Amino acid sequence: FTLALGLLASCGGGSSSGTATGSVQVVATGLQGTLVVTDDTTDPTKPRVTLTAASPTGAFGNIPIGNSFTLMIDTPPSTNEACQIYKPSQKVTVTAGTNRIEVVCSPTAQVVAFAGTGVQASVNGNLTNSQFDSPSRLTVDGNGVIYVSEYTAIRTISPSGIVSTLTVTVNPPDFTKNPPDLTNNPSSIAGLAGLRVMSDGTIFFTQINGEYTLIRKRAPNGVLTTIAGETQGFANGTGADAKFNYPEDLVVDAYGYIYVADSNNHLIRRVTMDGVVTTFAGSGRAGLVDGLGAAASFNKPSGLALDAWGNLYVADSVNHAIRKITPGGLVSTVFSSDSAQWYNGLTANGTLIQTVLNYPTSVTFDNKIGRAHV
Repeated sequence: FTLALGLLASCGGGSSSGTATGSVQVVATGLQGTLVVTDDTTDPTKPRVTLTAASPTGAFGNIPIGNSFTLMIDTPPSTNEACQIYKPSQKVTVTAGTNRIEVVCSPTAQVVAFAGTGVQASVNGNLTNSQFDSPSRLTVDGNGVIYVSEYTAIRTISPSGIVSTLTVTVNPPDFTKNPPDLTNNPSSIAGLAGLRVMSDGTIFFTQINGEYTLIRKRAPNGVLTTIAGETQGFANGTGADAKFNYPEDLVVDAYGYIYVADSNNHLIRRVTMDGVVTTFAGSGRAGLVDGLGAAASFNKPSGLALDAWGNLYVADSVNHAIRKITPGGLVSTVFSSDSAQWYNGLTANGTLIQTVLNYPTSVTFDNKIGRAHV
């Protein structure tokens, strides 16, 4: 729900003293309740505009051109939504041109327990009696099934609320090798971290533990395959010749490329289905630098999301930032806690509260409304 507030200041004729005046037009969109916006002055009779879902438009009129006009939310909606003036600030100088201030309204968050008892265990069942053991990430398929990564298992929650554990198997090791390669395709998935499920039921996931650091997939029949990685470190290459250092998350694009948040290497890696690993973006040095490919820097990138245009969004955790990478590898900063242009509400006296992210580790993108959620 977005409330757009426009300042349309124009020369509106003269007052009795000949002073040119303008007006402030207030337009609310998506408002469910009643919102009161005021001119924040010390005058107890300060002007106010009341907006409702039925009457979402109002105006402050006869404001002398050149006057400083400060808006604030005097009475927020009583419904479950919060509104804030956030860009560029709530204070403007009325001119003969057009000024603009935006106010954003969104539903207030309500956190409820969805599944599990709060006891650490791995127990299947329904939403109220199932238990989970250190769940870290989740994803949802096209049928509404939720996939949850535990440290040693992949759990599912069906649309009807049934919690299950997916089985996994591995093909016999290749004994033509001397010695057989057992490390690169272990039967255990201990250390399961990021995961994504495809439309055919194939699951791609990262695996991190003391023995190996892998990019793997589970076929719909439960068979595990290691695509790339072996021991911890950094190396581009193919299959077991490639190395990662704490790959926290991954996504798969429409062309079948796997993008990996290689956190401790401060890199975004790209992996083909044949296991060829390259560095997609990042210098390998911790930092907050925009640029193309290796000219950019990250600091422990942890979460990834793709939008409908193939842009990659990165939860850059230690930078407290959200980064964007185009399909061509150009890195920019979408949001940073160091920026003074982002705000999250008002104090009691109308002062803007600067938004701060604290080690963001996950990000997702809603293509229907074009919004990233962190």
